[in-house]
Amino acid sequence: TTLFAPRISLAYAPFRHNRTAIRAGFGIFHDKPEGNIIFPMVNYTPWLQSVSLENANLSDPRSGRASALTPFANIDAIDPSLEIPYTMTGNFGIQHELPFGTFLEVTYVGTFGRHLLRQPDINYLTLPELRAINEIPTAQRPSLNSVRPYRGYSSIRQRLSDSTSNYHALQTYVTKRKGRMNFTLSYTWSKVLAGASGNGDNPDSGIFWRDRNYSYGPASFDRSHVFVTTYSYRFPTLRAVRKKAFGRAALGGWEVSGIVRGQTGGPLTISASTLYTGGRRANYLGGNPINNTRDPNMYLNRDVFAPAEEDQEGTSGAGNVRGPGLYLWDFSLRKETVVDKERGWRLRFQADFFNMFNRANYRNPGASWGSLITPDNNFGTITTAGPPRNIQLGLKFNF
Repeated sequence: TTLFAPRISLAYAPFRHNRTAIRAGFGIFHDKPEGNIIFPMVNYTPWLQSVSLENANLSDPRSGRASALTPFANIDAIDPSLEIPYTMTGNFGIQHELPFGTFLEVTYVGTFGRHLLRQPDINYLTLPELRAINEIPTAQRPSLNSVRPYRGYSSIRQRLSDSTSNYHALQTYVTKRKGRMNFTLSYTWSKVLAGASGNGDNPDSGIFWRDRNYSYGPASFDRSHVFVTTYSYRFPTLRAVRKKAFGRAALGGWEVSGIVRGQTGGPLTISASTLYTGGRRANYLGGNPINNTRDPNMYLNRDVFAPAEEDQEGTSGAGNVRGPGLYLWDFSLRKETVVDKERGWRLRFQADFFNMFNRANYRNPGASWGSLITPDNNFGTITTAGPPRNIQLGLKFNF
């Protein structure tokens, strides 16, 4: 197979002072599918036959033979027309040198995935078929496997390469690397839409698998806003203090640094169950789906969702609700003392504070609405959170 993977880039300084630069680039990158795509095939007929022997006499191993294999109920398959996934990435940015050793960069970044892999169940019945079968009394109901498109089998998870992804981002970056005060400020405003968030994704089992855009929406790793700051500062030692050994040891060599991070939450897909046709995306009835962002017991509003009709898809979109955001402030205090300059002995003390303000960063709430008969009591409830404040002290002697 011949793969076309060009790379092109350019840089241009439009002004004589050479403090401003315009940069752009584009490239196509091909993926190498992992071996797990084909590994399950070796377990299926006719490539595998197994024989179990206990206390057997193998003087004539040709005398025995393997028994007939039982057809597998659940199998993995590969699309005969499977394509190699690839990504097109482009960027256009402006960089400018500001006073005091500060640097500014604003860049647009776009990444577009094509022929991405997904793995739906292609042996799934349609919703009208499921409803018709499950409305039949249990004693007279036929086996589901006998009426599936591929009769006699249960799930057939087929690797398809028809999914896509699209990422657009505005990335801003300010940094200062000279002097005692160093810092980096970065902010990203972005959106990534995808039909599958990773290899092997099987959204909504096999329902509507023929419509590759049914699950197209915000990817599981999509974060609309991300702000990150890193900083460090070395405290100066006063001239009067430097002249005295005790003053240098007590007040010299101090440094602080930290990382501040804030980002919006990830997407949630609300699901609900019906009586006959199982679970899938819920219906959205209108209104604000977020009930209370700081109450872990009432994050989502149950009243704006309901189970879909038995033979219809839910009106709630994929990833149309956002989970809790993340806010972290990590801080570090360090001091280095010269014990013996001639011998190179140094003593270093460090105190690290992770999540210094002990903020409760809630994880995603339960997104399963349940059914009209058995509502899910965990819907909208947050049961886990990120780690609390952690203080770490260290003492290091270099010799």
